[in-house]
Amino acid sequence: MTTDMRLVAFIRNFREQHGNIGREKIKIFLDQYAEEIGISSISNRTISKVISRRNLFFDTPIKTKRKNKFSRQRTKKSPKATAPGFIEMDCVVVYVNGIRHNFMSVIDIYTKFAFVSKVKTISSKQAKLTFQEYERLSPHHIHTVQTDNGSEFFKYFHSHLDSEGIKHQFIYPRSPKINGVVERFNRTIQEEFINRTDEIYYDQQVFQVKLQKYLEWYNYKRPHQSLGYLSPMQFAQTHFPESVCL
Repeated sequence: MTTDMRLVAFIRNFREQHGNIGREKIKIFLDQYAEEIGISSISNRTISKVISRRNLFFDTPIKTKRKNKFSRQRTKKSPKATAPGFIEMDCVVVYVNGIRHNFMSVIDIYTKFAFVSKVKTISSKQAKLTFQEYERLSPHHIHTVQTDNGSEFFKYFHSHLDSEGIKHQFIYPRSPKINGVVERFNRTIQEEFINRTDEIYYDQQVFQVKLQKYLEWYNYKRPHQSLGYLSPMQFAQTHFPESVCL
């Protein structure tokens, strides 16, 4: 059976716009589109075949490098959250044509509500500002923040958490898997956005605008497998409506 070319075009456009997102996530939007134009949708298996046979892969790898960490022993176990409010935070350095680009990322390990800021320097002041912006955007109260042992997570950043009554928990040295949720988010935003946004080469202002649009997509529309293919806000509103601050 031949797949309707309108569905093929939708899959192509979707992956061009949002990166190499898997078939299960695509199908949610494809089913909506098929219903709108009055045709039958296709299965996950057929979506995979369309992607493979038509080579619908659009990402170009960019060399990345993680920053060194200051060793200091803390927790050895990955956190297990059963409600919103436990945050992981990290820093990533991406090199594009030999030019260094710094990012700070924050994510709720339960709802996956996330934020990223592109910063000039990686410092405790920038970490504090990034976290304050996440606090402003977050739909939930934050009770714990887990970070690595980098110097940017001391001084102004740690003092801010202390003043807010927020627990600051450090991971065990050289154990990034303990911060696994934010590590996965770092990979996702690099694959779905940073590596695919040409403005990082020549127009940082436009890049920032597009970054904010991507974060809106990620938090409000993008399906997450770990959330039952809901977006972070859909998941929060469904499971914790009383704690969502809108």
